[in-house]
Amino acid sequence: MSPVSNVMSLSRHFYDLIEVQNALAYCLIERKPLEACFWLLELIDSNETSIAFATMVEVYLVRYGCNRLAWLNEAKQALITRFIDPDKLIELCYGLATLSQESVDISLLASSIIYVQDASSSVPPVKSIADISGLPLGTALENYIMKALATGNVRAAFWAVHYTNQESIIRICNYYRAKMTPQLGLTFDSLQNLNIWSGLDYPSGINVLLCFMIIAFAHKPAPIITRSFEALKRPMAYIHDKIAEWDELVGRRGRRLYTIPRDSLYMSTWRGIMPYTKTTINQINSMGANPSLTYSVINECSYWREIFESHGCGGTDDSWESFCEWAFPDDIPDEWSAEEKAKSHGPGITNPGESLMWRRYLRRWISTAHLTADNASSINNNYSLLVDVIGQIDFKPINMWSIGQLLTELDTLAYQKFALVASTFSEEDLSPIVPVENEIIMMRQLDKLSI
Repeated sequence: MSPVSNVMSLSRHFYDLIEVQNALAYCLIERKPLEACFWLLELIDSNETSIAFATMVEVYLVRYGCNRLAWLNEAKQALITRFIDPDKLIELCYGLATLSQESVDISLLASSIIYVQDASSSVPPVKSIADISGLPLGTALENYIMKALATGNVRAAFWAVHYTNQESIIRICNYYRAKMTPQLGLTFDSLQNLNIWSGLDYPSGINVLLCFMIIAFAHKPAPIITRSFEALKRPMAYIHDKIAEWDELVGRRGRRLYTIPRDSLYMSTWRGIMPYTKTTINQINSMGANPSLTYSVINECSYWREIFESHGCGGTDDSWESFCEWAFPDDIPDEWSAEEKAKSHGPGITNPGESLMWRRYLRRWISTAHLTADNASSINNNYSLLVDVIGQIDFKPINMWSIGQLLTELDTLAYQKFALVASTFSEEDLSPIVPVENEIIMMRQLDKLSI
């Protein structure tokens, strides 16, 4: 996710906003629907609905890819009006948090990582490609991409994109888009214009990759496509009952029911890059000390910025007292118990001097907790290969990382590697095709649908 800001800022109930984002993503991935709804509502209560929405879209794309496209279509449909209905967001949150483990498809992340490795070679890393009789003829590269997509080889098609001009990519996408069913066509359009409606900020190459995934998916047997559009699960009664209880506590200290999951922090929050010898506790202790100090730790949150300004804080003592009565009906945070403060603040989670590890960061997105032993072993082996690919490139983690930033860096690194071999590449290299079977098998184990 793209962080709310590089400046620490507090949510409606004094959690760090970036940590709330990550807690929402973590609970969606770990299939904890009640907790996911809690963190979603914390963002909504903080007037950060757009951030909540973008977070859910990102989890869907990175965690489920082209699986359960019904969720993506519902998410896009929710934006028809300028106002996003909170009840609809709850439905989307619950539906995403209850997708089955069998729906996991990490193609987007895996392909972006492998793309860096593929970029370093002028030989297409693909297996032999089937006949394409009936497809319109174009340049050798256009034909190559269309053959790859017709056989579901997104990896090969994406490799060739860097050598192909924008007009060719648009022509290929339009050709396949015209042949899609209305349902798949709407999904294709949503992914083609992802950054416009989702709130995400992904490099343009990701849009192409996602469109290629849908094109390849459109060639799947009809039953597979039908399953992807099956209705999502709807929130059960106990979810609505809990939300009603939480609504009674909005603005109170009692609304801080859950603790930020520690496993959601690594590398993507301030505590996730801090050693355990340092702490963020001073942030919450400073709330209510004085107007300027308080404003400095809430100004990135839409809710608090509006409330702070509406009370005219800093102008008179009366306005400051009025704000404090509104903001701290259960005593100022400095007077809260250590246990209460620990729900949102505390020490870092890394060892002093410890290098940040991609393996630990990626584990959140490539979790094997719900898989059988055999399947988990297969994914773990392939996961190690992905980490090795990242480890082979000159890519050092600095400050907080997000998926959007990771994808952008991978795209940049791939571009640099392509530039090094571009002068050695000729379209004549497309024939004969050289198979790299082991890597193909690896990718198909990671993604049984798209690659």
